[in-house]
Amino acid sequence: FFVTFQDILDGVTTEIETLEVRNVQEGSPAQVNITWRPGDEGNHTIRIILDSQDDLEETDENNNVFDEAIFVHPHTPELTVSVNRGLVALPLDDWLEMPFQNHAINLSVLIYNNDSVEAASDVRVRFWDQPEGGSASEIADFVIGTVENGTTRGIIYIPGEELAWVTWDLDSGTSIVGNHTIIVEVDPLNTIEEWNEDDNRRFFNVTVLEPQPDLEVTAVAVAGEPARGIPSTVTVSVLNGGAETVSGAYIELRVDGERVNSWNITLAEGELRELDYDYTWAEHNPTVMGYADPEKVIDELDESNNYKSIWVEIAAPRHDVQLGAITHAGEAFEGQWVELNVELQNLLGEVPHYRLSLFVDNATAPEYQDPDQMQELYYVEGFNLAYNESRVVSIWWYNTVGFGWHNLTVEVEVMDHTYPDLNLSDNRNTTSFYLKQIFYQLSLEIEPLPEKIRLNETVRVIVNAFNFGPEILSEGAEVIVTGNGTQCEPGLLRTRGLERATGEDNLEFFCTPNATGPYVIEARIDPDNIHDEPNEDDNFATGVVNVTNEEFTPVTPPVIQDDSFITQPIVWVPLATLAVIGAGMFAYYRLRGDDDFLPGTRGRQSGGSAPGQASGSATFRYDAESGITYDATTGEVIGEKKKD
Repeated sequence: FFVTFQDILDGVTTEIETLEVRNVQEGSPAQVNITWRPGDEGNHTIRIILDSQDDLEETDENNNVFDEAIFVHPHTPELTVSVNRGLVALPLDDWLEMPFQNHAINLSVLIYNNDSVEAASDVRVRFWDQPEGGSASEIADFVIGTVENGTTRGIIYIPGEELAWVTWDLDSGTSIVGNHTIIVEVDPLNTIEEWNEDDNRRFFNVTVLEPQPDLEVTAVAVAGEPARGIPSTVTVSVLNGGAETVSGAYIELRVDGERVNSWNITLAEGELRELDYDYTWAEHNPTVMGYADPEKVIDELDESNNYKSIWVEIAAPRHDVQLGAITHAGEAFEGQWVELNVELQNLLGEVPHYRLSLFVDNATAPEYQDPDQMQELYYVEGFNLAYNESRVVSIWWYNTVGFGWHNLTVEVEVMDHTYPDLNLSDNRNTTSFYLKQIFYQLSLEIEPLPEKIRLNETVRVIVNAFNFGPEILSEGAEVIVTGNGTQCEPGLLRTRGLERATGEDNLEFFCTPNATGPYVIEARIDPDNIHDEPNEDDNFATGVVNVTNEEFTPVTPPVIQDDSFITQPIVWVPLATLAVIGAGMFAYYRLRGDDDFLPGTRGRQSGGSAPGQASGSATFRYDAESGITYDATTGEVIGEKKKD
């Protein structure tokens, strides 16, 4: 049978469509669908006629017609707010995921135009905020230039749509913590004529949270190709994804669960910090973890993102120790110990154990490293030479025999048979050293000095000079004496020739202080270092005399008149007789060949006394004007020389 659809408008009937229906089972319903697109507005009647061609014989033909009244209104925009998408509230701070107090939020909705013909222009969309328990206040308006009409794709109708958005900040409501109702209304001023205005307003719920920090370890990374014994840079990336600055955030770096480093940092909200640490690997394929606030001291939004860990594959250790520069004194005397300072540079993994050995000239056996050679010690041992560490190590040459030039070779060995040194070409270095022959060994001493003297008083200094060397110093050695830095009289003196081993000479100097207090007297032999010696530490000697503030004043000798009693015959006749006897004694000793006719005057090479001063502790003065020698301390006349 056939079903006919008709459109009746203002008494005029127009057939819409006729469809054929087949095989409707007894007692069963059937559905017939058509698409009607009205061409005119007004009150339409849609008439449906069953068995419109009267093909079936029925018991009742009166119920085969059904009418439905439909009013077709003129096309106007049909605006509404999408409830499928709803309200999207996104913080403007891109690290935040939820709305927080005092932070700006972007509120957006989709505006639909459900009319298939008419577009809408200058569409105003208004947003309100109504906090829980409060009244609604306007946030802002957003104006859309045009919302196009909807379209049909096949049997699917797609409305026109545009996005409307405003910024919701602390001035317009986010300063209040808690639940908020956001009201969105399209065309709030009713400037656009619509058939249905009831769907122009929608309500959405938004919660504003109290601001808190949120520490998150976003990444843990290891640079390069990690190898055991070689440091790698480990980077821990920490983000404060919260809405509040955090101070004193404690961050740990753990390797296989053990803390190897930590930091205390301050992170502003949204700040990302990369923390670097150079770690030397001792583990085999460990787990490396970065952990923020492990003790949960900081109240955060989310504690589950505070740590991150990775597994790190560690390569086998590699060793390469380089023996660099060798420094030393350059020369020494035979028999002296020679220290060599050797620079080591570790180019690869940490070396737990190494050793140094010394070879002299073409020797194949290393030198003893025990000066007494009481034990078979041939090496200088070293431990734990870190990656890229530079270390200076001392090795000694004790058996210094054979004067002249020698080649000294130092070798370093890595004492790891499982992972040996990968490059042996830089493990040895050679230097030249000169051994000098010993000729002289000078020394001196000062004979005991008085404990104290008076200001401007002259003190006699007796210096004993020695040569303990194996050779004769025939030209003698220079000696100088100073008092408080000032050269003493008679200045620079030279000893007589000094024999080998036991050569000795004695010199006299005279020092006069000009200030009170300690008066330091220093004697030095070979002051200009003319003679090369194994040990010059004994080339000087010092003594201290305390100078008092009582100034020394010579005693004025008595004046002898020309008519002195010594001019009387009864006096000078016996004196003349004594003079004759003395001259005879002098001639007698000279005929005997004696060098000295007065006993007790040998042993002083440079003999003599300071002007007006005799040897010993007594102080004598000679007055040239009167010809009298007297004791400067007591004034006693010792001798007299007759004036011409």
